[in-house]
Amino acid sequence: HMTETTAAARWVYATLSGDARMNALVGGRVFAYRAPMGAAYPCVMFQLQTAQLDTRVLGEARLASRLILAVKAIGEGADFVSIQPIANRVDELLEAGSGSSSDGVVVACVRDMPIEMLESSDAGIDYAHLGGLYRLTVQG
Repeated sequence: HMTETTAAARWVYATLSGDARMNALVGGRVFAYRAPMGAAYPCVMFQLQTAQLDTRVLGEARLASRLILAVKAIGEGADFVSIQPIANRVDELLEAGSGSSSDGVVVACVRDMPIEMLESSDAGIDYAHLGGLYRLTVQG
């Protein structure tokens, strides 16, 4: 079964979008991979960044997958201060978290490193990104 990435995404989405404090901060705007056209900011976005080798046990049976997800607050403008509370809430919800979805079990979630970057659109609008790379151990 190739469900570990889906299990991770469903868990992250449910954990972030199901939190009242997060919803107050981003108005329910939690997106996987990209924001829809015309979406308002700030928002939270997450996506698979990379994966590590699957954990195998005797007989080469797959025990778990280790996925690295980038999870970040994104705000319009070159302003990291205004999105800091969102990034903080992401970390409070995900760090040392675990849970299950219909596709599998997130055994553990820890942040490996922080993310902070600034990008500009073709129209010259700045977008600030603040969050982290989270390592999830997932059993499909």
